[in-house]
Amino acid sequence: MTRRCSMIASFGMLTVFVTGHGSRALDALPAAQVTEDTRTVTTTNRFSMTFDGRGRVESMSVEGKPVPIAADRREQSGWTVTDVQAGRSVNVRNWTSSSKGDSLEQEADVSELGVRLRVEYVVEDDYLRMVGTVFDETGKERALDLTFALPVDAAGWLWETDITDRVPIPDTTSTVSVYKQSLSAGLGPANSTRLTGELAAFPFVAISSIEEQLGLTLAVPADVPMVFDGGYDKGLLQLTVKVGTSPYYKTPNETRFEMMAFSHGPRWGFRDVLRRYYEFFPQYFTNRVPRHGLSTTYVSEDPYPEDIAFHLIDEPASQARTVDEYTNLGNVPFAREHKILSFPYTIWGQRQVFLETQTLIEDPDEAWKAMKAWEPDVPMYYATTLPALNYKTPPEHKEIIEASVVHGPNRKPVFVPRVYWHKNALTFPTNPDPDLFADRDVMTVGKFHFKYYRHLLEHIPDLAGIFHDSQYGWGLYFNFRREHFKYADRALSYHPTSKEVCLYNQFSLNESLEALREAFPDKLVFANGLRPNFVYNVFPSDIVAVELLDVSKLHDPHQASWYRTAAGPKPVIAWSYRDWDQPDKIDEFWQRSLLYGYALSARGILARPVDFDLGQERIGPELENAARRKYVPALRAISSAGWHPVTHAWIEGRTTLQVERFGPDGDGKVYFTVFNPEEREVSVDLTIQADALELKQLSKAVSLVPDHSTFPVSTAKDGRATVQVSVRSKKTQVLMLQ
Repeated sequence: MTRRCSMIASFGMLTVFVTGHGSRALDALPAAQVTEDTRTVTTTNRFSMTFDGRGRVESMSVEGKPVPIAADRREQSGWTVTDVQAGRSVNVRNWTSSSKGDSLEQEADVSELGVRLRVEYVVEDDYLRMVGTVFDETGKERALDLTFALPVDAAGWLWETDITDRVPIPDTTSTVSVYKQSLSAGLGPANSTRLTGELAAFPFVAISSIEEQLGLTLAVPADVPMVFDGGYDKGLLQLTVKVGTSPYYKTPNETRFEMMAFSHGPRWGFRDVLRRYYEFFPQYFTNRVPRHGLSTTYVSEDPYPEDIAFHLIDEPASQARTVDEYTNLGNVPFAREHKILSFPYTIWGQRQVFLETQTLIEDPDEAWKAMKAWEPDVPMYYATTLPALNYKTPPEHKEIIEASVVHGPNRKPVFVPRVYWHKNALTFPTNPDPDLFADRDVMTVGKFHFKYYRHLLEHIPDLAGIFHDSQYGWGLYFNFRREHFKYADRALSYHPTSKEVCLYNQFSLNESLEALREAFPDKLVFANGLRPNFVYNVFPSDIVAVELLDVSKLHDPHQASWYRTAAGPKPVIAWSYRDWDQPDKIDEFWQRSLLYGYALSARGILARPVDFDLGQERIGPELENAARRKYVPALRAISSAGWHPVTHAWIEGRTTLQVERFGPDGDGKVYFTVFNPEEREVSVDLTIQADALELKQLSKAVSLVPDHSTFPVSTAKDGRATVQVSVRSKKTQVLMLQ
């Protein structure tokens, strides 16, 4: 990302003023005068903040418009540090300021808590980036909350929950929190080793005033994963990052953190927040996929391969002993012939061993002894979904487990006894960071998989990229293993109940995804098992897959929209296992998925008598094929065009119907999806800001779903176009403008 900064007031991207005793150069100020002056940072005249000498936010403006200040909350504005273990918070006030190149740097001793805080304010492409470091002065492990707050009189404003919901803020006594998603069971026991409860879904907090034409956002950058929380609390718009410091960390007793502040358009609210966030981080929100459609495993058995875009190499490929055998058993030649993208399977967040015992092993010492004694008869060079396992030799596999297994709060290895692939298994959650033990001659999960992929991609150039399974299932685990801390590039955090410092394994998985992108820039990263709490694992993924299981997961509008807003224009795959014997459920799944352009998996193709621990057989493809033949062409069109958060379109006089926009595509075509949740068919006027989308000479809208009918388009001199469309109950209309 290009940084454009300057300390020059005129024409500069970053302006730093010092006022009070006359304007003077910041670095020439006597230290005694710092607390009497103010500092102002401005981003291309869009968003400006002024701090007084004590670090309180004195004023703000957006494009010259003053933001109403909650004067009685100014004392709590700026930075606050909370010692989570002691339950004590301190508003940071004794700042010293200095210039550092083209940025403003402030530092303060928070002696009451035994920490020191440093924050650098840097402008990057139209937003303010706050790069901070917290230093522990005690030499102990510390659990700390770092909060930045803006004092905003937001009476009559709107809290931006997500693209489906905006909540009125009646007055400055109101409190509203960032949207949180409850964590599901995941894999393994719900105990102190695994994250439970709720987790914030989006890394930003935003409020808007349509009347005053103002919008404010605080966010955590997409390239700096952190545990976060926030909301609007009685006059304060605030964002919190939850960090840990440790003498065992890469930077002993200090942890780096980042936040950002920017303005957004109030008309579109959360959607404009997304638009700007996507623009700030184009590396995460670009559709790089050359083919769109469904995903499957047994691709050669599919009667309509033209529907398939993504082929996950599965059984019987695990039986291969050579690359050529793997290529043929994995149906790579068939996929190549039909221009389908092939991805070899891997799972990074766990290693497991299969046992010959008749009962599960629950005792930790017995489990570790069983792992050490594991000696399979043959190697398994290539991984697939069912064994979810590959290894060269048993000693190397056990070395990987010993080096990579995460530790619980008792500082001992975590394991999950379970039945998998019809066998008793011991599964060990692992830290997949490729840098883990980079300075030692020891094999880890990350090192093993990098060698594996280099081998495959060198010998099978047809492979489109990497399939990285079970982000959620194994990312839920905490890792208290201190010898792992110094290899982490992500910030430490802490256990929400015990407050002990630890690594979140989802961030170690994030590091593996980022490393793959960097090592194989011409290949695609296909990540599976992503949920509404794992936004930072969605960002580095080119193809986003989620195991929705059944259509009920799409009934909640917050959850249904989350996958799309987290992925942006990238393809989203909705793996599904259930209800494929019920035509009405199949159709409902398609209707709700089309609204956001989700591609269903060709699950019926897995017509094999394998229950895969789901308690049911996979049924034949007949019912699924009948539905997909109707919907795949429309899905392919809108997925290729790419979803955009700001629709520039709305339904006149009706708020229950939802509208989404895809495109323009490479040919300039724009698509709209309209979902009707009501119990009856409705006819509505879809109004489009044609000038904003640079759509000229519109004549008609063609329905790709359900029936290829056409609707006339009327245009007005103000740049608007109107399409009158009918949408049946619980159905989605897919329109292509011409």
